[in-house]
Amino acid sequence: MRTPKELLDLLLTQDGDEYEWEAEASPSDSNPKAFDCSELVEWGCARLGVKPTMPDGSLYQVRHCRKHGSLIPVKQAIRTAGALLFYFSKDPFTYDEFKGRHVAVSQGNGKTFEAKGEAYGVGAFSAIDRGWTHAGLIPGIDYGEPVRPAPLPGPDTEAVQEIKGRNYRVTVENRLNIRSGPGTEYEVLGDLSHGEVVIVPDTAGWLPILMEDDTTGWVSQKFMEEAPKTAPPKPTPTPAPTFEGPIPDQLQEIVPSLSDEKADSLIPPLNLAMAEAEINTPLRQAAFIAQVAHESQGFSRFTENLNYRAERLLDVFGKYFTEDEAQEFAHQPEKIANRVYADRLGNGDEGSREGWRYRGRGFIQLTGKDNYREAGKFLKLDLVSKPELAEGLEVAARVAGWYWTSRNLNSYADNGQFDAITKKINGGLIGLNDRRAYYRKAKEVLGA
Repeated sequence: MRTPKELLDLLLTQDGDEYEWEAEASPSDSNPKAFDCSELVEWGCARLGVKPTMPDGSLYQVRHCRKHGSLIPVKQAIRTAGALLFYFSKDPFTYDEFKGRHVAVSQGNGKTFEAKGEAYGVGAFSAIDRGWTHAGLIPGIDYGEPVRPAPLPGPDTEAVQEIKGRNYRVTVENRLNIRSGPGTEYEVLGDLSHGEVVIVPDTAGWLPILMEDDTTGWVSQKFMEEAPKTAPPKPTPTPAPTFEGPIPDQLQEIVPSLSDEKADSLIPPLNLAMAEAEINTPLRQAAFIAQVAHESQGFSRFTENLNYRAERLLDVFGKYFTEDEAQEFAHQPEKIANRVYADRLGNGDEGSREGWRYRGRGFIQLTGKDNYREAGKFLKLDLVSKPELAEGLEVAARVAGWYWTSRNLNSYADNGQFDAITKKINGGLIGLNDRRAYYRKAKEVLGA
């Protein structure tokens, strides 16, 4: 496997090149003259023969990292040579088309190498305080075991760590900045809260402290006081259990109609939702995927289809219509929703039009104002004011995970009570044969 040094050495040969939006650089060209931000990353990886192949476009590059499980915290990426730093104005795992996206390669020393823009060209720039939203390691690059982030420029950290420390408590009422060196001219790395105790050596003016990532930060001594040695240590958090979800190839086996691109886009939000809802065994995952695959028509529709002909309308919602009314309402989805969902599920009467506003959305067809309100509380989103948010992939999946947990459906899945789950979701057994077919295949593929 290639190393971060090899990648950076190659990219640095392009220092001073021009920035050109949507520039295309052939891997066979050893010295292109122009790049945009993602093309520089793609070209460098292709020149080195990195596998799996790095796609073009920062949106697809961050999804590539997530697909291969290589996303890392931004702070760690700034100190990891060869890591990717991303900025997105919207969630890159929910939205496909939006302005405001960028990628840069970290040099591991507080600087990047990137195609920054027309006014800057290609070169090295500061990585600090740039508003990065995501970061990842390039799949196929050997970062070593374990990844040891390099310290930012500053005093000798090894000498600092060898000094015996004393306990100091933060006295300033506001938060106290941690800087990359002993002075206000250094970059801000983080902060400490009032009353927090840290172990540091006693030096003049500025106190070095050991950060969580093993680098050293500095705080002003005038805002600290010595604390008793008996200060209780911070508790060590219990590591979260590893979550293993399906991969795109498995999802395509369960739902053969999915394209490669569609399966790749579905796996991250699907696995996120299942991890949140503790859908963490093959049997639970098989039941969940089977139900949401049916509800979303094979992951092709995330809004309820209410465009019924008269005969079908009577089959599905017969208690709400006479035969004459079915003819009148046929192929009018909004009128149908306002009739069948009126005065229930928290909706107002037919005239309120809330039946249409809160019609089924998401992987599991979330329906009714009450359900939108409760799901929104869990997701910390205002789904009552903006119900259309439930159509985005990540929210659609997480809403399904919330619904699954709120109805305690893991317990039914553990006992193989698939038909009971169907009743909890559908209110009846509509589409049972299709759901069962997905369930049988999902159990086979996932080894349940």
